[in-house]
Amino acid sequence: RHDRAAAGLGGMVWPWFLFVWAAGSLCLLGLESARLVRLVRRVRAAAPADPAIVARVAALSARLGLKPVPVVEVAGSSSPVVWCVGRPILLWPAELPVDSSANGIDACVDGLLVHELAHVKRGDHLIGWIELAAGVVWWWNPLFWFVRSALREQAELACDAWVISAL
Repeated sequence: RHDRAAAGLGGMVWPWFLFVWAAGSLCLLGLESARLVRLVRRVRAAAPADPAIVARVAALSARLGLKPVPVVEVAGSSSPVVWCVGRPILLWPAELPVDSSANGIDACVDGLLVHELAHVKRGDHLIGWIELAAGVVWWWNPLFWFVRSALREQAELACDAWVISAL
C-alpha cells in the first residue's frame, strides 16, 4: 500500500516538474529572442563602416589567416562585437574614434580588431549558438550558468592572448 501511494505521488509530481521546466525554457527563449530582435534591428540600421577601418580589418584578417570580415558602424554601442547570423560581421561603434593622428590610437584600435577577429577565427560565434540552445534546456541547473560564465571568460582570455601574439 505504501509503494502505491508513493508511486501515485511521483506520478503527480513529474507533470509539474515538466511544466515548470517547459515554462522556464519558454521564458528564456522569449528573453533571448527579444534580445536578438533588438540586435537585428540595430544591424539593419547600421551604416557602412569607415573605409580606414575596413582596410585595417582586411589587413589584420589576412594576418590571422581569415577572409576579410565585413564591418558596419552601429550607433549606441560602446565596444566592437562580432555578430553572426550566417556570416560573421564586425559591428564597429559609430562613436569610437578611428583617427590615427591621436597618439597610440592605432595600436588600441588594432588590438580591439584583432581581439574580435580572434573570436571569429576560434569559432566563438558558433559556440554562442550552442550555448543558447543549451541554456534553453539547462536553464534550471546552476552548474550550467557556472560553466557558461567560465567558458565566456576563457574565450575572452584566449582572444586577448591572440592580440598579444599577433601584435
